[in-house]
Amino acid sequence: MQRGEAPLERYETRSAKTLIGLAFAFLALYATQVLWLSAPGPVDVLLEVGQVLIWVVFLADFTYRTLLAPKRLRYVLGHPLDVVTLVLPMFRPLRALRVFAAARILIDRSHHVSYGRVAAAIGVTAVFIMAVGALVVLDYERSVEGASIRTLGDAVWWAIVTLTSVGYGDTYPVTGPGRTAAIAMMAVGVSLLGAVTATFAAWFTERVRQPEEDAIAALTDEIRALRAELRELSRARDADVRT
Repeated sequence: MQRGEAPLERYETRSAKTLIGLAFAFLALYATQVLWLSAPGPVDVLLEVGQVLIWVVFLADFTYRTLLAPKRLRYVLGHPLDVVTLVLPMFRPLRALRVFAAARILIDRSHHVSYGRVAAAIGVTAVFIMAVGALVVLDYERSVEGASIRTLGDAVWWAIVTLTSVGYGDTYPVTGPGRTAAIAMMAVGVSLLGAVTATFAAWFTERVRQPEEDAIAALTDEIRALRAELRELSRARDADVRT
């Protein structure tokens, strides 16, 4: 934490790890619910309750961040995905969007760490988004007539080509919820691409600028040393003149 950091930035720095952990916990609960079709009723209820509790934490987090923001309305408008997924939790398709919003924590808050950790965060985020996208589309598409995504392998393949913007078109969602999740996945994918570009640009700029800064610093030290020698010579000459 740096001195002079705004309250919002301090809070985001402190809460980032906790919220990222909750995002992965949410993913684990959701994956279990999607893949374990024969789960007993009580287990399914526990999985649902766990997801709701994590959503409550996300809601409290976003509310507190909004209160800390200097311009609250601008902050809310700048996080539309968070708003939609938190305000309208009763719609089942938005369960997936809540996970996508959580994944953005890794992107939005990565500027607090070094380039190496930023790169790691981006990589983890990419895997996270692919996993969530695959689970969501599989959940909504596998039982629909005419769907091209019926197995986990189909879903993973679709998630990869969608996130990388390849879009072969051999697999695609046909349901409304599946397409909604696809839109969210593409939106977060754009943010991910922006984070990759910004991180690489910053790293490259620093790599180019560092030798120049080192050379300037060395030249500055030499000039200071020469000035010190000149002052010594000047004092010695003045001493000789007086004697």
